[in-house]
Parts: sequence; C-alpha cells; structure tokens
Amino acid sequence: MTGAEYIVDVITQMGTTDVFGIPGAVILDFLYACESHPEIEPHLNYHEQMSSYAAIGYAEASGNLGVAYSTRGPGVANMITAITEAYFESVAVLFLTAHTSHGKSKQRFLTDQEVDFTESLKPFCKLSKRIDTVSELKEVLPEACKLAVSGRRGPVFIDIDTKLFKQEVEKDFIELDSAKEITSKLQVIAEKLKLAKRPIILVGDGVRNANAYNEIEQFAINNDLPILSSRGAQDIFAKSRWYYGYIGSHGIRYSNFILSKADLIISLGNRLSFPMASKSYKSIYENAVIIRIDTDEYELERDIPNSIPIHADIHDVKHEIKCIDVIKNEDWIKCCNTLKEQLKEEDIAENASIIADFLKQIDEDVSFVSDVGNNEFWVSRAYEFIHPNTSLFFSKSYGTLGVGIGKAIGVYYASHRPVICFVGDQGFQYNSQEMQFISHWQLPITIVVLNNNCSAMIRDKELQKYDHAIHTTKETGYSTPKFSLLADAYGVKYMELNLGDKVRCDFHEPMLIEMRLNPDERLVPSLPIGKSCQDMYPELDREKYSKLNNL
Repeated sequence: MTGAEYIVDVITQMGTTDVFGIPGAVILDFLYACESHPEIEPHLNYHEQMSSYAAIGYAEASGNLGVAYSTRGPGVANMITAITEAYFESVAVLFLTAHTSHGKSKQRFLTDQEVDFTESLKPFCKLSKRIDTVSELKEVLPEACKLAVSGRRGPVFIDIDTKLFKQEVEKDFIELDSAKEITSKLQVIAEKLKLAKRPIILVGDGVRNANAYNEIEQFAINNDLPILSSRGAQDIFAKSRWYYGYIGSHGIRYSNFILSKADLIISLGNRLSFPMASKSYKSIYENAVIIRIDTDEYELERDIPNSIPIHADIHDVKHEIKCIDVIKNEDWIKCCNTLKEQLKEEDIAENASIIADFLKQIDEDVSFVSDVGNNEFWVSRAYEFIHPNTSLFFSKSYGTLGVGIGKAIGVYYASHRPVICFVGDQGFQYNSQEMQFISHWQLPITIVVLNNNCSAMIRDKELQKYDHAIHTTKETGYSTPKFSLLADAYGVKYMELNLGDKVRCDFHEPMLIEMRLNPDERLVPSLPIGKSCQDMYPELDREKYSKLNNL
C-alpha cells in the first residue's frame, strides 16, 4: 500500500470512521486515500478550527480517536486553538498535516506557507513530530495514535513529508494495550469506608471513557454512597438515583451542602481543582479524608491535605471497585435526600426556567452540546432540574468560545442521532459558517441560540469590578444580527421560542431556534469569596440555612 493508504489503514484500525478537514495541495493524497477506503468518510468543513472541533466532538462522543487534517502553514495555525482545547479537555485527536521543504536556512522561509509547528505544539500535545522517512512513519504513527487514547487522553500532532504519501509501505496491525490487573491499591478504600459516617463518590470527566458506569453505580449501591460530580461530568450519572448533582462556585446548592458534610471523598477521575488557599473549600480538605484515583500521575503530585493518591486508570480498577461492599449508612442517604428535597426548587431563575421548559418537551433520543458563556451554566442548571437521559458536552477547562457548533457536527457523526446545540448569541457568531455544512448535508442538528443581546458573562465581571460595561452591551459596542435572516440564508428552518411556548419542530432536520432570554439576569447561584461552599448567593433564609447546615 502507499503511505497515504497506510495512514488511513492505521486510523481505521483505531476504530475511527469519520475525519474532518479542508483540502490543501500537500494533503490531497491523504484525502483521496480516505475517499477510496470503505470504512472511513472525510468531511469538508468551512474553517480548519471547526473541523478540529468536529474531530474533538467525535472523539468525546464515540470514545475513539478523532482525526482532523489541514494544509500546512495557515491551515495548521487555524487548528491551534482546537489543539489546545483537546489538550485541556483530555481528548484523543490526531491532528495531521504535511510539508515539502527540508533542511534549515537563515532565510526567513524556504517555501510559501510552510511553517514547522512541531516544536511550538509540544507543550500542548502528547506527541508532536515531523516525519520524513518511511521507517519513521511506520514507527511513529501507530504509537502516536495509541498514545492519544491511552492513559490520560490527549492530542497528537503529525507533520508528514508529502513524498511519503506515494511511497510503498507495508501494512501494520495495531494492538492496543490490555487492561492492567490491580488488586492491592484499592484496599485502602474499604478500610476508610469502615470508619466513615458520611462518605461520597466525587466523579470527574476522567471517568467518561472508562466505560465504568455500571461498576461505579454498583459500588454506590453496595455502600449507600451519594455520587457528586464536576459540572462537566454531570451527564454521566444523571440517570442514577444515587446522583446528587454537581459541585462548584456555580454548582447546585444541595450538592455543595452534601460536599461540605462529607468525611470521606472518593475521587474518581476528578482533578480536585479547588483553590488551595480558598476559605470556601478549606474546611473540606481539613474535615475529610480524600482518596484520589487518577490515571495522570502528574495530577497526583498536587499536594492536597489528608489525601491518599492512587495512580490507576478507572477502566483497569472498575471491577475491583464494584466488589467493595463494607458499609450501609441509610441515615446519611436520608440526610442527602432531605437536602435535595428542601433545596431542589432553589435557584431556578428565569433563563434556566426557559431552557428547562424546552428540555421537558424533548422526547427524542438526542445528544446535547453547549457552547461557552453564561448560557452553559443555565443549560447545566436546567439539565440538573430535568435530568434527561442524554449526553451533554462542554468546553470545560479551556472554555473556548465558539466551540459548540463544530462539536455538535462531530457528536452527530459519532452517534448518528439528533443533536441539540445550545450557543450564546456571541458564540454563534464565531463560527456561524458551519450552518452551511449542516444545511448541505441536512444533518439533524438543532442550534438553539440563547439570545440575551449581550456578552453577559464578561459584562457581569465588568460591573462587579469597574461598575460600568465596555464592549458587552448594545450601548457599548456589542450587537447581534437578525438570526432569522441567517437561518434563511443558510436554508434551515427558524423558530423563535419564549417561556411557555410549545416546541413545534422536527429534530430530524436542520433547525435554528432563537430563545429570547432576560439580558439583566446575573449568573446565580454563585459562591461569594470567603463564604463556606454551601453558603451561596442569593442567601438562604438564615433559619433554613442553619437548620440544613446542622443536619
């Protein structure tokens, strides 16, 4: 086979069925090799950044390796934001380009468009490598793909000499590493559970690819353990009766109350990224023993008081976790249920109510994607209120504005079911051109523009810090287009939705829904600096707060 066919063969052996990019002269041989392969489909986006976001969405939703390709130079430059997104979000994506020039010179450049990005991308990739020979191709490419999906997942960047696409290369068979047997490391969990009165499981997005839902839930059932999560992992256990919401400075009030009372925290794939100097979380570290299981040994180097680090992949230890059965603590579960019952109606503000009303009416098997901004927090709050049995994807640690539509495209090709993408009026304008992709292929993607006619997250910070806004409201330079006309231009159906309106649309065809939100609404609940993590704003009635805090 040719080098181009070899690359495609390696990718398909990794389970990848869809790749995303924009053609350029140096990468055409790879594109045509994809076209002729029966098990893979290349997709043309309208910006390299969006093809990269699509590859990220595909990888997150499928659990397989995502692949994005681009031409050299400006094509790679347009992918860099997405490469960093994949790094921060621990997503396995192969970013692929090609080159023609060789050697070094004191000239500014030897070939138009060509820039060697491999060194500059090394801090944000598990591997960044330039390949110039067939032997390097056979050695590096399979290992790069395996590296991307192993341990803590992440991106790899490969820049291939175009001449290799035409050269003969022998086929390789890729073998992924098998799960490791770990038996002794988890004994400490049983030991500490026997001593605990109010233990919890705290999960993070690190468990998403471990395929360990049933085992972790059984562990919770065995030991009467409430499950809490980070916001980015709120969908993983949303359907479980043992799930009690997501924690954080904009978390769920009853979730933070439960966290504040815990005397044992079993952290599975959660970075525990609370600020160590924060008074809000200091008591948690002081009052609870923390068992930390993480596949990333460097995360475990973070010095957290009263913590017991265990370096292991959740996938490798899930069966051992499932078998731990040492306590029953019905009183603790009753306490958690009381907190949830007493506080579940708190903090449902107008904008979250509008979104929740929309979610209630969806009876399709769909996936949700959310962009960045206040809109994502309202979506999270509405999701927790409704608990739909569907996946929810965010940009979490990196917080990339404009990521939503591209991710939605990738999520669709991973699942082949309808996708509903929530995006703010500002984030939509970052990459609205991908509406053409959705329209052209008649993808069942509904884009819900949560329109409050301002850049609300930054405006709120401005008003908090400086008492006046700049570039975030209509009066200070920010504005929005007529979304109905954009929908018409791209040939997709349009609907405006307000609180109480019935959803009149078919989620099996492209749709743009404009949801009008209150522009003056601030992001609540929130945790004021210095307050205990459960004492959120707006404040509870002090008598009620004291009663619940003393449970």
